[in-house]
Amino acid sequence: GLNSEDSMQLLSALSKTDLMHQSIISLTLSIGCRLGEVTGLRWRDIDLEKRIVSIRTTRQYIDKESGIIEGKPKTEKSERDCEIPASVAKMLSAYKSELTETLSFLGIPVTNDTHVFVNFEGKALHPSSPNSWLKVFLKRHKLPTLTFHGLRHTCATLLVAEGMDVAAIADILGHSTPATTLNYYLHPTTEAKKRAVSIMDTLISSAVNAEKNVSVPSSSPAEEE
Repeated sequence: GLNSEDSMQLLSALSKTDLMHQSIISLTLSIGCRLGEVTGLRWRDIDLEKRIVSIRTTRQYIDKESGIIEGKPKTEKSERDCEIPASVAKMLSAYKSELTETLSFLGIPVTNDTHVFVNFEGKALHPSSPNSWLKVFLKRHKLPTLTFHGLRHTCATLLVAEGMDVAAIADILGHSTPATTLNYYLHPTTEAKKRAVSIMDTLISSAVNAEKNVSVPSSSPAEEE
């Protein structure tokens, strides 16, 4: 995943691209949704007024024979309602207006059943499309290499760095237990580890300074226990 600085650079670069990809990346970063979940979204799944995105479907490419299929997310816990930031809701609203106008020229109405993210023909994006786009985009802006799934990792890492409860993060990501979140997504950053050293240094030095005049114990720690 990306650290805070790289994430800010990514978001800054996104402001210069099209509204659809701004929305895809910003939405994924904000709620850590999977690639199949974001490409499976239809407008019925998004309540812009209440700022709720309902994850109920995943869209995946199986193989040439089976093609693309849509179904329920991988686990029961993966079906979830996520509150999205006001900034992302505003972005999605602007994108929907733009999409409605663009598709009207093709005689295609935007309804509740319309996929949120579509190609120039108004058809749902291929599940691999956002990942391919992201790879080219990051290279163009000289940002660290990252897969689309890495955005999900980045979401978790940024939230834990801000001190958010792991159980809440697990709920947002759709994990069955917080242990899954800890095992797969929450890897300590260099900054976090340096902060831990600083915290312990402060605690220990404060304790040592406070106990400077305490006499040497007459018994060993083992005897005291």
